[in-house]
Amino acid sequence: MSGLILAFMRSLNTLGRGRAWAFLLAPAGIALVAWALLTIFGLERLTTLFLELPPMNWVASWGWHGLAGFMARVGAWLTLLALAYFLAIALAGAWILPWQLGWLAQAEYPRLTPLGRASLIGSTANSLWAGSLFLCGWLVTLPLWLIPGLGLILPVLWTAWLYRRTFAYEALSTHATREEWAQFRREQGQPLLLIGLALAILSPIPLVGLLAPGFGAFVYGHFALGALARLRAESAESGPTVIDGEAILIDP
Repeated sequence: MSGLILAFMRSLNTLGRGRAWAFLLAPAGIALVAWALLTIFGLERLTTLFLELPPMNWVASWGWHGLAGFMARVGAWLTLLALAYFLAIALAGAWILPWQLGWLAQAEYPRLTPLGRASLIGSTANSLWAGSLFLCGWLVTLPLWLIPGLGLILPVLWTAWLYRRTFAYEALSTHATREEWAQFRREQGQPLLLIGLALAILSPIPLVGLLAPGFGAFVYGHFALGALARLRAESAESGPTVIDGEAILIDP
C-alpha cells in the first residue's frame, strides 16, 4: 500500500514540471473531441438502434413508450461516453503514453536501464485488444445496469480493468525484460488493479475525469518503474542501482 501512496505522491510532484501538463492535457483533448463528434453524428442513430433491442423493445411493447425512449437515450449517452473514454485511453496508450513514460523515465529514473522491446505495433495492438474487450463487456453488461447498484459498480470495474490492462503494460514495455514483466505482474497484480479503481472512481467527476488518463499514466509509470528498480536492486550482486529515483549501493 505504501508503494501506491508513493506513486500518487510522486505523480503530483511530477506535475511541477512544465512539460508534464502537455501529457496530462493531451488525452483530455482527445476525449472531448471524440465525445463531441460521436454525440453529433451518432446519438440519434444509436438511440434508434437501442429502441429495437431488449429490454427497450419489451418496455415499448407494454405501452410504456416514454420510458423505453428514456432508457434508450440514456443507454446511448452512456455508450458514447464509454466509447469516447475508450478512444482517449486507447490512443493515449498507443501514441502518447510511450513518449510520456519515456520522458518520465529520463527525468526521474535516469539510471534505470531500458531492457524491454517496446514497439508502436505492440502498443497499438495491446490498446486495440484491451479496448475491444472493454467495449464488448460494456455493451453485454449494459442491461444489468437496470439492477439497483450495478449501474454504479459495473462502469467503475470495467474502466479499472481497462486502465490496468492498457497502462500497466505500457509502463514497463520499454524497461522490463519478459522475465521481469512476468514477475512484476505476478507480484503486483492487486496494486495495479487498485490504481485502476482509484482512477475509475475519479472518471465521472467533471474536469477531473478528463485529466484522469494523463494523470493515471504518471501513477502507473512511477509505480512500475519504482517496483522494477527495487526488483533489480534485490537481484543485483553489487554495484549502484536506483530505488524510487535515488541511487544506492548494494554490497555483495
